[in-house]
Amino acid sequence: TTTPILKTNDRIVQGSDRILDHLGWPQTHPDIEQFLDQDLAVQIRRAFYFCAMLDENFDLKGQFAQDLSGLMGFGFQLMWPVTKRLMVKGFGIEPAQEGAARAALEQALAQMDKLIVELPEFNSRELTRLMLAGASLLAPLALPPNHPIYAKRPMPPEWLAAADACAARPAIAWTRDVYQQHRS
Repeated sequence: TTTPILKTNDRIVQGSDRILDHLGWPQTHPDIEQFLDQDLAVQIRRAFYFCAMLDENFDLKGQFAQDLSGLMGFGFQLMWPVTKRLMVKGFGIEPAQEGAARAALEQALAQMDKLIVELPEFNSRELTRLMLAGASLLAPLALPPNHPIYAKRPMPPEWLAAADACAARPAIAWTRDVYQQHRS
């Protein structure tokens, strides 16, 4: 999964909240944005990395390095063992923690299902800051067919099975609808 990045003529802005601030979209629910960025997004990444890192046949390193060339690609190749160890440690990627990771993801998705129903900002005809942030963070699990990355890149089979298992959830159906309505 990726962290969103906005490149302008004179600046690179990383992270959905900073991008939206830079674009002047008002923040109406900082508590919900915090949940999206610090809970939902983290649990989705953690679950994905569990699937990707514990699958010996999935080339996670190749996925990260796919668009890198020259010095960037060389530096990435050199640093991959350290990066992988930090990811494993930071996300607690070990078989004994897989059940806890699944439970944490389920809890975050249940909270998102509830928010989508309760908050009108998630169901506006016009794209809102919460819709953009929520849909972009859920996209790795919702796998919208018109997403520029997730629709084209290979995914670990266990991740695809998890996405299928979540397909009927309100948050996942909502994400696909947001992409269908607002992304051409």
